[in-house]
Amino acid sequence: MENFDLGKISRDELYQLLSRANVAMVEYTRCFEMAEKVKSLERKKMDANNDFGSALTFYLIVVGILIFVGLFIVKIFVSLGILVGCYGTFWLYKLKKDSVNAQRLLNKFDVELPALEKKEKEEFDKFYAVIEPYKFPRDYWYEEAIATMLKFVENQRADNWRDAVNLYENHLYQVRMEENARKTFEEARKQTENAIQNRNASRWAEAGAWRR
Repeated sequence: MENFDLGKISRDELYQLLSRANVAMVEYTRCFEMAEKVKSLERKKMDANNDFGSALTFYLIVVGILIFVGLFIVKIFVSLGILVGCYGTFWLYKLKKDSVNAQRLLNKFDVELPALEKKEKEEFDKFYAVIEPYKFPRDYWYEEAIATMLKFVENQRADNWRDAVNLYENHLYQVRMEENARKTFEEARKQTENAIQNRNASRWAEAGAWRR
């Protein structure tokens, strides 16, 4: 297979490479997400079954203790046990319903999983076939990176690979800075709100003490 120096290809060649890589990566990402959705249904079903089993055990223990205590010590515990039992029955019904729904969804998609995983592999192989001759860096094997660099070339902001990478890294840095600024602002806002609440509480306490 012929290899190319990514740093020396022309702007048009870089545009064609990123275009083909972007199409292949979009298809691979779509297949990957669909396969992960099916796998998450299996985890959801297991979690629902575990929740139901734990709830059933806890329910039987609590109701049993309340009724036992009520029969031999205080009659009110019998009524309390029946009340808890009714609430627990509704709770268990809801958990069981969640488990059944999870199983129904899993049955619907489970037959598709082998085909999805096969399609996922095929789409990744297509992507790899596009970028492998150029030794495309692994750090940028994801949709956002490829699509953003393609946009830089498309808008004539980048004429070569080095320009595209530098612009994308600057873009990532700007995004991180904006996210950090947002988090800092939110934290400062919460601290200000807490300070105001504490100040008002202190004033109300002082006012109450003065009236007494």
